[in-house]
Amino acid sequence: MARTFRSAFSHALASSGLSIDTIAAGTSVARPNLERVLSEPGAMLPIRDAETVAKFLGSSLAEFLEAPEQSDPIEIARLYSQLPEPLKDRFQACRPELSAPSDPSDPESP
Repeated sequence: MARTFRSAFSHALASSGLSIDTIAAGTSVARPNLERVLSEPGAMLPIRDAETVAKFLGSSLAEFLEAPEQSDPIEIARLYSQLPEPLKDRFQACRPELSAPSDPSDPESP
């Protein structure tokens, strides 16, 4: 089930820790327009601005509007970056295909 842009944007702000100012600066979408989307239930952004915001937050607009039970790459990246190095090493050891060097001549190489 899809959610509204307002809901998705509010969730992304909360989970990423990014500010509206950061998103406005990174997307060239006017800060007042982003604030309006959050504060006025019926407010909308032009589709191009919505796509730009979603892309800045790491997904397509379609992915951005997916149901909240879908995995959230922003949250996963944030949590992983907070892990101490020994735990990151243990995580990588459990997923050797992520830590193996890439060989461009081998089609099966990660």
